[in-house]
Amino acid sequence: MAQKILPKILTIKSLVLLLICLAVILGFILMVIYPDSKALARQDLKIKELKTRIKQQELLTPLYEDLKALARFKAPIGLPMPKRESLVRGEVGRLSMTFQEMAKNSNLEVDSVVAQVRQLENGSDLLGMDVSAKGDFFDFRGFLIQLAGLPYLEHIERVQIQSARNPKSLKLRIWLLLE
Repeated sequence: MAQKILPKILTIKSLVLLLICLAVILGFILMVIYPDSKALARQDLKIKELKTRIKQQELLTPLYEDLKALARFKAPIGLPMPKRESLVRGEVGRLSMTFQEMAKNSNLEVDSVVAQVRQLENGSDLLGMDVSAKGDFFDFRGFLIQLAGLPYLEHIERVQIQSARNPKSLKLRIWLLLE
């Protein structure tokens, strides 16, 4: 009789141990392997997206190079392209006369030349100027070409032409490079 009870206990213990081992294996799968497989799936998706982007870049690179070559700035023939130099701060007072001479050469009349003095007080290396002139619309081109010939012209920020009046009015905001 003792032999019949013993195999039942062993089988119950074996079943319990088997169930515990299965639970541990299942827990390991659920807690370690399954999250890693999801992370791997996400990584695979990212890799596919990156491969697609690389293929797009490979296809677009020749087009980009062509557009970049077309966009390289070449100075137009006949336009002044002086070497950039800084304007001496002591010569800022002569700018009004310079602009009046340029306007006179272009058959324009200068209304006003106003320097933005705050730039000078702050020690900036750029000086903003507001220039206003009147004249025929087609004469403005000559004035702008002369303006582009100034070696200390950094850039033209704004060009405003008021065509409602006769003579037409031209207003410019320009930036000059100072020492």
